[in-house]
Amino acid sequence: MAGNIINMYGTSSYVEVCNNENVTLKIGNASVNVEQSGSNEPDDTCEYSNCGIPTGAQAEENEIVNKYDHFVKTVEAYRFLECPAVACLDEAQRGQLVRKIVSRSDKNGAYAIAMLCELNYDNWMMENYAKANPHCRKMTKKAIFSHWADALSLTNARAVAGNYNVIRNTNSSEDRDKYKASEYTLAVHNDYLAIKNTGKKLE
Repeated sequence: MAGNIINMYGTSSYVEVCNNENVTLKIGNASVNVEQSGSNEPDDTCEYSNCGIPTGAQAEENEIVNKYDHFVKTVEAYRFLECPAVACLDEAQRGQLVRKIVSRSDKNGAYAIAMLCELNYDNWMMENYAKANPHCRKMTKKAIFSHWADALSLTNARAVAGNYNVIRNTNSSEDRDKYKASEYTLAVHNDYLAIKNTGKKLE
């Protein structure tokens, strides 16, 4: 049974969610089909199984879909999809990339920030700000941190700064036990290449 369908529209993207065995994430005209684990049949072991409250894998998938939609809408201001490392991907691959970023965006955001650095999104933002505001001072790191925190649905821009600094500044005095983005530099590089070269869906 197809179930309910929810459409969340942005200027250049939307996300379509079907409450059956698949979830479809879309950027532009491209679709990324994600098979959900488990079944939609009521779970007799859960006291909330018949009250309409998502549980388990469905609740987790709903959170990823919401983060996906919010990310795409937020980064649109700096034309994220035109960033060279993103623009060279086809639409399906872009969808996989965004899903990978938001699904790994925990409260600290280490992996997600490492991936945004891999994509050189910070330099792209600075370049576009300079073009749009030729008579203004260049974009500040503080503004970048605030934007990334918003896009990744993080409440603490300081965590973005800490993770960013351990990657961009090898001599940073940041606490590397707390801000672990530098530990993901190889992982994000390999994940990006896997998407770019093969379009393989990563979990």
